[in-house]
Amino acid sequence: MSTLFATLGPIATGDDPRPVVGVLQLTVGALFWWLAVREWRSRPGPGEEPEEPGWLSAVADLSWWRCCGLGALLAAVNPKNLGLTVAAGSTIGAAGLPAGQTAVAVLAFVLLGSSVMLAVAATGRLAGDRARPLLEALRGWLAANSATVMLILFVVLGASLVGDGLGTLL
Repeated sequence: MSTLFATLGPIATGDDPRPVVGVLQLTVGALFWWLAVREWRSRPGPGEEPEEPGWLSAVADLSWWRCCGLGALLAAVNPKNLGLTVAAGSTIGAAGLPAGQTAVAVLAFVLLGSSVMLAVAATGRLAGDRARPLLEALRGWLAANSATVMLILFVVLGASLVGDGLGTLL
């Protein structure tokens, strides 16, 4: 998707892509802030046990290859990823880079965005059963802190994109 926006950015926006990119960044930033508010309102109350995220329980018994496939599918439809991908692709496209540099920028975005999940998948794949205690501890931490992590992520991404959007427009 970032490739699509990076490729179509200059075509769709004409000679000066800044207004379109700025408005897109502001919109996606506001969407992230809305998601942060939604996350805050749905967090567990004091003394309540947080629910395990659905995606976390869904991958517990899948093979390595199926986990990778499911991860790619979920990444494509996740609002956080979708918003960030649209913003990144538009920014890369608006930079007016030659095709080769655009491809490198998109590849760098994809690899950096996937690096944590690739590291976890590689750890499980390469270390096998020796990695199980570490991965189970990580799973428990994610289940207990998912709402907090997502809240912070949404606030920071929203602030970054709103700041970038204002900087682009002003």
